[in-house]
Amino acid sequence: MIAWSPGMRDAAVGGLAALLARRDWRSSADAAAIAGAVTAGLHDDSPVVRMRAAEGVLTIHADEDAEHRASAVGDLMLAEQDGRVRTVLLRQLAATAAAAPAVVDNVLARLHEGGDPGDGEDDLRGDVTVDLLTYLAVVAETPFASATVERWCEQAPTRPTAVRRLAQSARQYLARLEGEEQTRAFALLRAAAESSAARLARDPAELSLPASDLTKAQLAEIQGAVLVCHEVAEQVYFASGAFDGKRDPTVESAGPDAGFADLAMPVLRTCAATHVPQCVHPAVETMVFLAPLDEASTLQAVADVVPADSSYAGDPLAGDVVVTYLQRLLAEQRPLVLFDAEGADAFRRLLATFAAAGNQEALSLAYTFADVFR
Repeated sequence: MIAWSPGMRDAAVGGLAALLARRDWRSSADAAAIAGAVTAGLHDDSPVVRMRAAEGVLTIHADEDAEHRASAVGDLMLAEQDGRVRTVLLRQLAATAAAAPAVVDNVLARLHEGGDPGDGEDDLRGDVTVDLLTYLAVVAETPFASATVERWCEQAPTRPTAVRRLAQSARQYLARLEGEEQTRAFALLRAAAESSAARLARDPAELSLPASDLTKAQLAEIQGAVLVCHEVAEQVYFASGAFDGKRDPTVESAGPDAGFADLAMPVLRTCAATHVPQCVHPAVETMVFLAPLDEASTLQAVADVVPADSSYAGDPLAGDVVVTYLQRLLAEQRPLVLFDAEGADAFRRLLATFAAAGNQEALSLAYTFADVFR
């Protein structure tokens, strides 16, 4: 049994690796001897020693080009049998991705030959693998990473753990307001939301059945599809800037971006069209934030996705968002909600839904502005 507590040898290798990270030591007369000791540590019988040596693997090759560094780390990863050592090497490999994306993509393809990085929890190695695959697919568009994450999204109901982490990792690219990275990130999440929504719509009766009446596979797919739609809607919500003002009310929000809204609204509609409350709410919150860009179409979208016959309207959090939104429309967009036929119908449906659920603000609004119902 391997003891993972610190020892003299691994501490010594770790110290030498730290010295090698310093430019003055790398240019000293002792540099070759230090590099040799760290290199030897990479092949030591003790995985603890190998792990500490792996922390300095890039400094051994600091004077070589990025492709060589990535290849050197990749060769070590492919030969390494210990999962913890391999995880450290994976972090070092990720540090070379920007400069050598094709090499890194090839290493991952060889590492997972005959399998898939998302097949098991252990293969994901925390978030390192997903972050790396997301970067390679969205930014560098390398073949293995792109094929892998696209497959995850197409199979989202059966790959919820991988897709959930993908959505979290992709969030940083959703918020970028220029370049193709934003478009590619949204395309991945839209595919994941669509495959999940399609699974939930395949047999709507399943959703009303108790878990005991479902097969294990049915339950896992339904839960996976709901998890994915919720996560995708939530990450779009955070990327939109809607949460910024809530997080720090003293900071003035930059306001919604039209390009972001064009990409986000189809994804939000898909997530909310499931009518599952935990998927509906973050989608509606984001729609309401984006509404000033196109009040009429957003009102229609919100009215279409808020279920009239579910528990969603009875949730105080839902009322805080939607009824407050309706109050703003009456104050700022009266022609839309009073005189435009489609706008008035959408407004009426939303107000009726929340009033019927017993929301006191909605009931008060209905009585105060009874003209809406004439």
